[in-house]
Amino acid sequence: MASVAESWQGIKYWFERNQPRVVEQLNPGALPHQFKALEAYVPDLPQEFYDLYLINNGEESDYDVPSILLGLIMLNLDEIAKDYKLWKDILKNHPEYGQEEGLSFPSGHIKTDYINLGRISILGDSGGNFVGIDLDPGPLGQKGQIINFGRDQEDKYVIASSLGEFLEFVLECYRTGRAVVRLNEWGESRIMWAEKRGEGLLSVIPEIFGLPRTE
Repeated sequence: MASVAESWQGIKYWFERNQPRVVEQLNPGALPHQFKALEAYVPDLPQEFYDLYLINNGEESDYDVPSILLGLIMLNLDEIAKDYKLWKDILKNHPEYGQEEGLSFPSGHIKTDYINLGRISILGDSGGNFVGIDLDPGPLGQKGQIINFGRDQEDKYVIASSLGEFLEFVLECYRTGRAVVRLNEWGESRIMWAEKRGEGLLSVIPEIFGLPRTE
């Protein structure tokens, strides 16, 4: 498997050739002290997380420019820490949100509670939905796997076994033309799926990584 740095450089190179403004909105790499707020909540962050954020500390969201990782905004460290504190405060006031709901794909790989403090958001849609690192997986899952979670994500899917594998998946989607930059119906530049309807990663997770839920 390629390193985080190799896959990330490949993703940025693809955008430099196809949509340079996407790379221009990336923040500089984080400094060591910038990790401390998040480390106070989560002391065992995976090394791959540091490898990525030391290169680029998230991105500035520009509505006219698509976000670099399949259309979801790459959060900076301050945003990640604030999101974690928010989930922690909500769970403290509403412990019922720690109860299981929905389904896991594959079964048994993800704990399906609405709020689980073992999850670290990395990507968001500005609407309370996230893709991130799962440090508290189900009995069949793998610590550090990448999953979806958040307000509208009742069913949860293993997207990749690690952050490094996820970045490889993203790069492959761009290189093969599976994910492309196109104008949507409102004339906005977005990441679209060549063979499926919908924008961004969250719109196609059930089709790619599991079976849609049936009532």
